[in-house]
Amino acid sequence: MNKKLKGSAKRPVTKYAPKFRKFCLTLHFYSPKAYNYLRTKFESCLPHPKTISKWYSNIDGSPGLTEDAFKIFKAKRSQSDKNMTCALIAAEMAIRQQKCFNRKTLQDEGIVDMGSGPNENMNIKASEAYFFILVSLNEPWKLPIAYFLIHGMTGEQKANIIKTILHKCHEVGVDVMSLTFDGHSSNLSAMQILGCDVNYFAVETAHVCAILHQVNLMRLVVEEYFAIRYYHKLKLDTVNSYVASKRKLFIKQIQRDGH
Repeated sequence: MNKKLKGSAKRPVTKYAPKFRKFCLTLHFYSPKAYNYLRTKFESCLPHPKTISKWYSNIDGSPGLTEDAFKIFKAKRSQSDKNMTCALIAAEMAIRQQKCFNRKTLQDEGIVDMGSGPNENMNIKASEAYFFILVSLNEPWKLPIAYFLIHGMTGEQKANIIKTILHKCHEVGVDVMSLTFDGHSSNLSAMQILGCDVNYFAVETAHVCAILHQVNLMRLVVEEYFAIRYYHKLKLDTVNSYVASKRKLFIKQIQRDGH
């Protein structure tokens, strides 16, 4: 990595070492601003963000952006003048926390993976799959375009991934009209970071509507209702138990005084 940073910025780099790639991907994932700052300070020795976007891509079903899906969109766009108007759905699914060794890739699987391979330095087992699906609004099809193995994410990290995916969709000619997600606090924080004003935010030259998943909201309301109901029932039971114990002590005191 030191050779890359000390080398001349004018000399084109044709291939990056795996450790250097992992460093760039990790830095860009946690803070694109810090990545751009270092890239400016070291005279563009770090790869361009578009190169980072390409490194996220995979064609073998591994975590990251599914390059095959975007190739299909690009080919479909070149063959037809019809706009591909889609809705993007982001969701998280709990998975079994398990670490296993893949003999084919000679890597551990089941740990946190953002598309650059399992992060062996963190060695944290993934607990969720964060995936994205495009649903066509003018044609009868839907297609998964990316997924990541995570163990909890902040709003800023989610905002970075969403922005990367939306830019990729824009490049292949897919017009994303809306983004649907559940009501988790990190998702709401991500929308604020993206500049969501009431119900939409801007990406490239288009506005993307931010939509909360209605079924998930209903589930959250029901869970909150039963949580409050259980809390009040538990509180009432505690009060009743306290009153009953005081009543028994009072009766015993009266009996003792009577004798």
